[in-house]
Amino acid sequence: MPSYLRETLFVLNVEPYREHDAWITAYGKTTGKIHAIARGVRKIGAKQIGHLEPLSFAEVMLAKGKAYDHIAVARALGPVLQSRRRLGSLVVLKAFAEAVDRLTQPGISDSAIYSFISEVVRTWEGIEQEPSYQRGQYALMAAILRLLDLLGIAPPMDECVLCRATLRDEAWMMPRQGSLACTSCIRAKRAEYSTAYQISGDTRRMLAWSANASYQQALSVRVPTRVLNEVCVVIHDCLHQAPMQGTFRGHEFLTVLS
Repeated sequence: MPSYLRETLFVLNVEPYREHDAWITAYGKTTGKIHAIARGVRKIGAKQIGHLEPLSFAEVMLAKGKAYDHIAVARALGPVLQSRRRLGSLVVLKAFAEAVDRLTQPGISDSAIYSFISEVVRTWEGIEQEPSYQRGQYALMAAILRLLDLLGIAPPMDECVLCRATLRDEAWMMPRQGSLACTSCIRAKRAEYSTAYQISGDTRRMLAWSANASYQQALSVRVPTRVLNEVCVVIHDCLHQAPMQGTFRGHEFLTVLS
């Protein structure tokens, strides 16, 4: 007799599985990331069609299986999200969902991550204007930086990782380490950190602010495009050094906005 668990999920991805089933990857409010099979969901006329769509919330009954969990019952929460109807918000949310999938492990519950996923979706629900490529890229990278911070793997944005001195103005990004360093340390060890590149004080301060601001604040901030671009490059390098399952390619979705 299988045991059942009622759970609220955000569906990260749905893939075909066998002839009529689907392989669901989702992040649960109490269970964290899960992989589960939804049997018969791809049959024409199936009751659960439309209730387990990518980038949507659903209430489900999970049946614990020996090899895989199964979704016995699913019910979509609320109407179709408006953010799924707009290209800009859709591609940012799709890329963010991939980042959540790549950076999290199944079976590790973290209510803060679920709350942040909800915050990101709610924010995009309230935005009607389509983002430019630059704004969409920053919207994605700001969400990823917050996600890295919640996972405890974001580098400090106001401290040199080598000498622990407080960074006040410009800094150096070390892409191989995914961390920031002060000018003194880089000059003293230039040969060792030959790939390090300098970032402006405005960029460093924007990074520190982005790591702590609400997502709604991050999407509404107005700064020069040059700073946004530099911030995105730094966060991308931080992400590249984070422990991930597979290769993150979500940022490639944003090319449709250019």
